[in-house]
Amino acid sequence: AVDESHAIAAATAMAASSRGDGSPSSRSGHHKRGNGGDGGNGRGFEPLFDLNGHSGAVYAVRFSPTGRLLASGSFDHTTRLWSRGGEPVATLRGHSHSVTDLCFSADSAAVLSGSFDHTARLWDVGRSQCVSCFDVGGALVLSVACRGDLCWAATSSGALLQYDRRRRGEQPCLSVQNESLLQAVASASDEEVLTGDRNGLLKAWDVRTGRCSRQQRVDDSGGPARPISHLEVSPEAWRGHDGARQRLLAANSYDDTVRILAVPAAGGAAEGGGEGGGGDGG
Repeated sequence: AVDESHAIAAATAMAASSRGDGSPSSRSGHHKRGNGGDGGNGRGFEPLFDLNGHSGAVYAVRFSPTGRLLASGSFDHTTRLWSRGGEPVATLRGHSHSVTDLCFSADSAAVLSGSFDHTARLWDVGRSQCVSCFDVGGALVLSVACRGDLCWAATSSGALLQYDRRRRGEQPCLSVQNESLLQAVASASDEEVLTGDRNGLLKAWDVRTGRCSRQQRVDDSGGPARPISHLEVSPEAWRGHDGARQRLLAANSYDDTVRILAVPAAGGAAEGGGEGGGGDGG
């Protein structure tokens, strides 16, 4: 069993310590920043503006595939949408606890949010409304992903829940149980969804049968297992040395290393992009 109160307390403490004095912003919108950082050599970062409006630590950010919107999820229980120019577009309210992860649909028309309130919510971006609320059964939602009409929620109980937007009702159309807490989920193809867990195992699951088709430990050092904290799949696929189409997968781990792996791009996985997933960030 997972001690959810301990997980929430740890995440809240981390957010408070990184926020300085803990005081919320008094304004909503963007605040332009001055030049700084590189001393004029052109090789540093150029600060543009700050996005103010959340009243709690920001735990997740995602750009839409079109690049026109940025979504931010916060410990203040909201998801905010911003234009790429920094203007506030909408505030999505509905979660009753911290928002932990976000994922846009490929057409940027919808965004999926996961929360410590034991739900994942699907939002219509144009209407700024929640169109589906997926209850994961009492576990914390640590990571979310979507592809086409399918949505996934990876949870603290080790359950990976799959939802189909085409079906009436908000019950999962597929549920699989992992041996340990799932910290990351990402969609790599039309046939498979990938997960990273607390034991450092990367697994591929068949979206039709729920069967684990393959797995491997990402850290092959032989030492203690390190959790996988995040997964990110490259949007484009290409032919590798063996002629097979593949994508790149980046896997974060608690051993201070990001590992890049090749993932076969079967069937519809060879084209398109913008959908994927993420992780719990810790």
